[in-house]
Amino acid sequence: MVFISSCLAGGQTLKILFSDINYNQYLIWNNKYIRIDNKPIFYEKYADCGTVYLNDLWFRLDNLRSFEYLKDTGLVSNFLTWSALRLSVPKNKLSSFPKVKFDPMTFKCKSIEFDAY
Repeated sequence: MVFISSCLAGGQTLKILFSDINYNQYLIWNNKYIRIDNKPIFYEKYADCGTVYLNDLWFRLDNLRSFEYLKDTGLVSNFLTWSALRLSVPKNKLSSFPKVKFDPMTFKCKSIEFDAY
């Protein structure tokens, strides 16, 4: 099991190094642009629920509907924490998220696509 975890972690590192799109800037947690009280944030309950990227905050829905949607998928949180998290995201990051579906098991390097499946 440790070997598989190591392989997956290594694959993720390669994905970040060779990807045409830098997804690090779209991560919510410990992002230098997303701060509350001038500190980077990390909410373990949200991360455990799969909320990792800006798209996972469901900005295409209003604040209440997005919160209710994630509560239905298993998030245990309160509305004020959810609102503070969404409001901490700079406006310029909302419209710049790439439309490409992120798949950590494939990556491109100089137009050559590598597929780990």
